[in-house]
Amino acid sequence: MTNLQKDWPSLSCPSSNGFRFWSHEWEKHETCLESQIDQHDYFEAALNLKKKVNLLQILRIARIEPDDGFYSLDNIVRAIIKGIGHTPRIGCNKVSEGNSQLYQIYGNSQLYQI
Repeated sequence: MTNLQKDWPSLSCPSSNGFRFWSHEWEKHETCLESQIDQHDYFEAALNLKKKVNLLQILRIARIEPDDGFYSLDNIVRAIIKGIGHTPRIGCNKVSEGNSQLYQIYGNSQLYQI
């Protein structure tokens, strides 16, 4: 739990303790897994993947910061390709001001949340 709270917090609702967010992730993705693993192994694998693929660091190297700045989608995609060697799929949402916000980064069947 400590590692989840530190390394996989719910950024959309930072004041929450994360249980609802993690429950959603488990319910959404556990049915997609080919090998039937338990919840502990699922979350341990997710945290290990985050350590291996540090997307925030990859983006920072490309001078793309989580700072409400505006960055082109092409620059984000190029930075990720350079960092992990694969073309990502990007998920965005709209914020109240009407601007797009980077929300999720997909690669193969993996989902990397930032």
